[in-house]
Amino acid sequence: MRIYSLFNDSQNRIWIGYNGGVKIIDNKTFDPVNLAILPSLRIPAVKTILQLKDGQVLLGTNSGIYSWNERNLSMTKLNSEENEPDNSPQDVNCLYADKSGNIWSGTDGQEFSLLITITVFLKRFQV
Repeated sequence: MRIYSLFNDSQNRIWIGYNGGVKIIDNKTFDPVNLAILPSLRIPAVKTILQLKDGQVLLGTNSGIYSWNERNLSMTKLNSEENEPDNSPQDVNCLYADKSGNIWSGTDGQEFSLLITITVFLKRFQV
């Protein structure tokens, strides 16, 4: 197991991003947390983790960004730009939320992106 990221969420759980997906550990008991749908999903390598103000957790992976919504127990793969196919390569290494609530992502392809909503990229930039 290759661990890429560790994240402490608003419920004081530890999210572990690794080459096989994500695991969640209760920070008090160190027991695994069962979020019903997570163990059955095939999520690629999780390199970065970010929780939004509304509680959603974004997972930056070697094949794009996934959003976990615990309220309705759903995982969604976010699409990239409007005219780009869903299967385009997006090796996401980092996610950042600025003070205005914008979400930024950085990739291996010398690109970074700005999300305007949780499902649509506003703009992709070359570095």
